[in-house]
Order: sequence, then structure tokens, then C-alpha cells
Amino acid sequence: MRDPLVGHFFHSFHPQSKYPDAPTLIVNWQGYVLGRLDDHTYLIELFSWFDGKPNGQQLQPIAGMADWKFYSTARDMKEWYREEYCPQVRDYSFEAAE
Repeated sequence: MRDPLVGHFFHSFHPQSKYPDAPTLIVNWQGYVLGRLDDHTYLIELFSWFDGKPNGQQLQPIAGMADWKFYSTARDMKEWYREEYCPQVRDYSFEAAE
């Protein structure tokens, strides 16, 4: 049986408490699920915000992935970010939140 998350792209989000006045959850990471290591852990690859290229891998507990947004393709991930997410946070002041 194929794992439902392996091979999917994703965005993860900061806890709402970090940016409580934001109009939506704030994206933290973007990446790809490489594989499942055991019942509780995935290996993920993170992508650079600068150029979108892979810039590291890490182990991620499945419990920490509950609020992530998953996509079948990189194109879907980029489209959601550009078309839905960016317009929501365009006028949000991140400096004021820190």
C-alpha cells in the first residue's frame, strides 16, 4: 500500500500564536515528502525561499504535520502560494508581529 503523503509537496505553517493578528496562518516551510521511515517519522526535503531549490533534508514527526497543506505537484504548490496565499498577506506587516 502506497503511503498517502510520500511524493507530495507541502507548505507548513508557523503557530498562530507567533502571528496572532495575521489574516491567515503564516507559511513557514515549503518542501517535498521523500519517504516514511517508521509509523511516526517522515523524511522531508525543504526548498529555498530564494530560488526554490532543495536546501536540506530533515526528519519530521507525523504529529507535527497535522496542519500542513499538501499538493500533488510542485506547480499546485506554487500556484496556491502565488494565487491564494500572497494576496491574503500582501498588506500584513511582519515586522510589527515580531
